[in-house]
Amino acid sequence: MGSEDYASGAVLLIGVTPLLALTGCAGGTCIVGSAFGQGGKFWPSLGYATGSAALGLGIYAFGQVLAYRGGIRNYNTAHAVGWTVSGIGIGVAAATPFAAVYGYNRSRPRESLTGRFMPGSIGLRPETDADGTTYASLDLRLLNVEF
Repeated sequence: MGSEDYASGAVLLIGVTPLLALTGCAGGTCIVGSAFGQGGKFWPSLGYATGSAALGLGIYAFGQVLAYRGGIRNYNTAHAVGWTVSGIGIGVAAATPFAAVYGYNRSRPRESLTGRFMPGSIGLRPETDADGTTYASLDLRLLNVEF
């Protein structure tokens, strides 16, 4: 294998994998949302996921600049501040699936706030003890919230 093969594999890995990950976050969110009939859209979900990933990468890069090339003269302080900022960037990038869900929920058809709250219910349901005895149990729900 030549070095060109390794280079093309690295480009494929570095270039395509994040695109697949972002598409997977947005697509998975849309699949689950459509299974529950929520009616959100794919593109806003992908946009929020991409924005979160880009912001996280930018914060991480800024932290690395602070740690190694920043204007902080004390080496230990520069590393502490830089790696703390980089950790925040990693956390923001790791929140990409949450951003995809947020984007999906923002694109759902508008309902009134009270449309998401459903009154509670009272009912009986069967419960089974450890010894196998079945008895009736009261199922009390004060408020159901739809997300």
